[in-house]
Amino acid sequence: MFSDIFTVLRNGMAKKLRPGRGHVMFVMMLLNILLGLLQLYWFQIILAEARKFLGFTSDDKGEQDL
Repeated sequence: MFSDIFTVLRNGMAKKLRPGRGHVMFVMMLLNILLGLLQLYWFQIILAEARKFLGFTSDDKGEQDL
């Protein structure tokens, strides 16, 4: 996606096809980066819960007080 956006901006097609709307390409790149980071964050949470479910890590904080 990034290489396509840079190519379209570099060769002037964005200005030719959508005059005055070149900023939309930069908004799309920013949203792509932010949503990708959010996806990685969710994936980390899912993996941590899967580890707990499968028994690879223990969540015995409450049992140690007994």
